[in-house]
Amino acid sequence: MNRNHPTTLIYLDSGANNHCFANDIDFSTYTIFSILQYGQAAMKNSKFCIIGKGIVRKTFSLPNRQTVTVIFHDILYTPKFDTNLVSINYLDEKEYITNMKDGQAIITNKYGITLLVTPWLRKMY
Repeated sequence: MNRNHPTTLIYLDSGANNHCFANDIDFSTYTIFSILQYGQAAMKNSKFCIIGKGIVRKTFSLPNRQTVTVIFHDILYTPKFDTNLVSINYLDEKEYITNMKDGQAIITNKYGITLLVTPWLRKMY
């Protein structure tokens, strides 16, 4: 179990098929897979280990000083990752909107309610 730093960075990833979180402490519930699974990493012939999947609840501070709690379902538990990944593709399938402009990415639901605002950092959102 990876009970490291509970504030691991979260990056938006347009190439990921699923959300991936690295710390088991982030999960409100999760199920360990009976057989380890592996995902295809960005590097050629590179794989990463997936231990299980579950639900993650994260509270984010918005620029207007409000906070919002987002519940992510079917999150892959990937303890070898240094960062957490939120899949833009997965969000799009669930009818969320990701708008990238002015040095930030804004994720809203189909009703226009802002769920996450993340700055452009290290050439990534």
